[in-house]
Amino acid sequence: DKHLLKTLGPLLIDCGKNAEKKRIGERENFPLQLPIAHRHIMPREKVKRGRRATEKANKEASKRKRDDAPEDVVPKRVKPSDDETNDFVNGADYIALDDGQQQGEEGAQTGDMPFYGLLDPEEQEYFSRANEVLETNQFGDAEERRVFVESVYKEAEGKELKISCSQSCSRLMEKLISMSDMHQIRRLFSKFIGHFLHLVQHRFASHCCETLFIHAAPGVSQKPSKKASKTEAEEGDEPEPELSLAEMFMKVIEELEGNWGYLLTERFASHTIRVLLLVLAGEPVDLSLSDSVVASRKKERHGVLNEVQDENPVAQKRSVPESFEGTLKKIMQDMVSVLDDTYLRALATHPVGNPVLQVLVYLELSHFGKASAKDPKSIIRRLIPDDTFEEGTESTVFIRGLLYDPVGSRLLETIVRYMPGKLFKGLYKNFLRDQLRSLSRNITAGYVVLKVLERLGKDDLENAVELLVPQIPNLIERSRVIVPKTLVERCIVRGVDTTPIARSLETAYDSDPAKRLSQMLTLEDTTTTSEPQQQNQDQDQDDHQQPPAIPDFGPDNANANINTNPKGAKLHNSLFVQTILTAPGP
Repeated sequence: DKHLLKTLGPLLIDCGKNAEKKRIGERENFPLQLPIAHRHIMPREKVKRGRRATEKANKEASKRKRDDAPEDVVPKRVKPSDDETNDFVNGADYIALDDGQQQGEEGAQTGDMPFYGLLDPEEQEYFSRANEVLETNQFGDAEERRVFVESVYKEAEGKELKISCSQSCSRLMEKLISMSDMHQIRRLFSKFIGHFLHLVQHRFASHCCETLFIHAAPGVSQKPSKKASKTEAEEGDEPEPELSLAEMFMKVIEELEGNWGYLLTERFASHTIRVLLLVLAGEPVDLSLSDSVVASRKKERHGVLNEVQDENPVAQKRSVPESFEGTLKKIMQDMVSVLDDTYLRALATHPVGNPVLQVLVYLELSHFGKASAKDPKSIIRRLIPDDTFEEGTESTVFIRGLLYDPVGSRLLETIVRYMPGKLFKGLYKNFLRDQLRSLSRNITAGYVVLKVLERLGKDDLENAVELLVPQIPNLIERSRVIVPKTLVERCIVRGVDTTPIARSLETAYDSDPAKRLSQMLTLEDTTTTSEPQQQNQDQDQDDHQQPPAIPDFGPDNANANINTNPKGAKLHNSLFVQTILTAPGP
């Protein structure tokens, strides 16, 4: 500032003399007061007092030093020129580390989920109202519903992928598909072709793909009508696609080819893959079936109509093109061929991969015949290589691990239900029969016992009654009546005497008939819903508590702890009493 005033001082004095009569000042000594004015204009530096202020100032100073420090010079990646004759750069047997990293980055970018856009607020409002109309389903007749569905399709033209990926409108798409005819399903199917690899992995669009596959399955044997396409072209409507539904399913297979091993355990794609496998096999794909292996009891069934079971096309077996058979076999081989035996067995306890493995085992043993189990490369043989089931063998160790696992036990139920008779006899006589009592006491293994009882002949069932009758009072006390219920049912089917079961029930309930009926139906308010601690000490090491985070994959396999669910206990006890009433004799 001093240097500046020394330089500009004379100029300022001359300016002051010439500006006497101007607005900026009327006094002759105006220039002499500029240094003082300058000091008042410049703000003073604010200084904080105290130890904390000093520490904060030091930290800020050190931070500024780090920020102002020069960055390390990173040399740019030199792109190899095509003119260089370098065998390592241009050779096919060598990949540079930098190029590999660059390829990995590009691969990650191309593997991201594509974004199909968002709906406008007006479109969002329209589809929300359409969703409410389809939800109420209060149409005068089928024609009125068809016209409304067609109008929604026209409004959604060009926005099908947006709607399927929308959190709120994907439910509308599911309802729309379930109420569509085959012509509308084919048009929508054609819009999805080319995007299935991404759609089946999407959180919301995967459910739309699943619903589309289910409702397109009955039309795979139909050929496209040329008359209908000409009529639509004359009326100005959207022309019907040239491909048939069977050809469209083959396009889906081509899109997913090479990704089966990954999709097997993908969170959202796995349930869609299960439906696709059943469609190719011509098996029922109805989600409302009690023994469905497609979806869980918690699955939202949007727009599924309450049709008569005999008239519901998705609940029946279908004839499929011959090309589906070979395609299904190839897909099943591709899924498991990339896995070694250890990983395949580990898949049995995987929460996402287990249901797909159930479908694979079911199709291998029921669709392709139980003779396929003789193939050493078959899935069942790779899981259970030994027929003897001696202690310490791979098969015994594997099955023991599944018996008490909340997820793995469901695969074991499927294996027990569909495995060849010779293999089942060896499993039962050499391994399961001696453990039948302890297995029936366990919450998880008890459901495997149900499948075992369903396959026993008359002689083996009589022996099972002798083994399980002493356990019935203990099971009833713990509200675990599923095993006694199934035991009574199988005795009725096989013609086995139920008198020993009746005597055991007399000891389990009160002698007074009125109190007995109240106990059997759990009508008392003082019903215990949890087990005493001393009863837990009697149980084997297998009687562990289930982890709550395991998802439920099938309504027939709901390994729920009845003791913590009073409503479930009442339901099971009611079903048990109904079964008893159907039994002849005492």
